[in-house]
Amino acid sequence: MDKYAYICDIRTLARTHTLEGHRAAVTCTRWANDGPYLLATGGADGKILLWDVRKARSCLGHLDSGNNASMAHNVGVVNTAHERSVISLEFAEDAHHLVSFGADHRIRLWSTVSHKNTMVDYGRVAFEFRDMTRHLQMSMSSQTQPSLIYIPSGDKILVYEMMTGVKIATLTAHFGHVLACAYHPSLQYLFSGATDRNILLWAPADEFKDFEEEMEEGRRKQLERSAKRIANGAVQMYSSSCKWTRGVTMKTDDSFSLIVTLPR
Repeated sequence: MDKYAYICDIRTLARTHTLEGHRAAVTCTRWANDGPYLLATGGADGKILLWDVRKARSCLGHLDSGNNASMAHNVGVVNTAHERSVISLEFAEDAHHLVSFGADHRIRLWSTVSHKNTMVDYGRVAFEFRDMTRHLQMSMSSQTQPSLIYIPSGDKILVYEMMTGVKIATLTAHFGHVLACAYHPSLQYLFSGATDRNILLWAPADEFKDFEEEMEEGRRKQLERSAKRIANGAVQMYSSSCKWTRGVTMKTDDSFSLIVTLPR
């Protein structure tokens, strides 16, 4: 892995920027959702650097967990955001905050306005991979109150309130290490992928009820259509209990539900 971060033109794949500042391999990058020129990079050196790619001196500085020199422009200083490799970064919807997750088992919340550690305590988070440079993709909710953070942790997904650090749920359904979470802002669904080769869809509890009602309504209409065809002598009646196999729902938590889509 390279200790430089490169920005490329997606049409030509030509490099437009080479970002220098990390002392070890760059392990993760993240663009700000509400700031197309703001970029964060994390490295195996435990450092997080902020960049404004519009500027000639594009590095805004580094983040320091002790807030001793949060915006020092000398990117070679040894103050770090994490004691070990940075394995995931995620900006809040308004780009005013950045969340980082490190191989030191810590989640940190940073202000991108003051560039300081907010000192929110999320507790210790399990990280079971021996490869300290492995990238895990966490995710964050949008258009919700409060804002939630979804953190892969072993075969589980931990859900925290962003501003308080309170853990509100533990989502369990995977049979392998969870590698990535992706939140859909319009549908308010969470997708997760793991080493068990499954991609799961998670929905809020009220969506779970709507999904059950939709399935029941579909089954009722299917029975009505079958009954009409039988009345017309067109088909022979079969049990419909095994016909409705488009989806299976399992309630896993008071706040979240799992929807597994199956083939017909």
